[in-house]
Amino acid sequence: MSRTCHQKPSFGLKKKPQQLGLATVEFAVVGLVFFIVLFSLFEVGRVMFTLNQLTNLSRATARLAAVCPVSEHDIIKQAAKEVSVLSHISNDVLHITYLDSDMNELDATLDSDFYDIRFVQAEIVNFEHRILIPVYQKTFRFNGFKTIINSESLGVLPIAEPDATFTCG
Repeated sequence: MSRTCHQKPSFGLKKKPQQLGLATVEFAVVGLVFFIVLFSLFEVGRVMFTLNQLTNLSRATARLAAVCPVSEHDIIKQAAKEVSVLSHISNDVLHITYLDSDMNELDATLDSDFYDIRFVQAEIVNFEHRILIPVYQKTFRFNGFKTIINSESLGVLPIAEPDATFTCG
């Protein structure tokens, strides 16, 4: 058979009738795996971002608790939450503890314990993070984000009256 000018060269790659939809099926299988891996990478990035924000929230809470009056826990927690970009944090997740020089927990509302405060501890407990992959609905609970820093003024001003305090917020 002689070739004319109007025929395109086939290079021996003639399509057989049973292979007409094979490329579509292959793309569907490979594309599914590709998008699962892609969305999983996005989700790992979200989890890492959330862990970083929880660490920063713990630090901000400890810092505010070190300089604000010990009686204003709710105000301290609210101010710390405003620093964070995580929108679904409740006050139950943030715990503030005052410690003496031996790292023993103190009741800061008592005047006898107030003057023994040397450290402030802020901890995030039972924070829940939900995965956004549609097929895989799971909620993770994060614990153990703890920051301990030296206590500073604790809301007591060293000038004027000895009982002078300021408020945070």
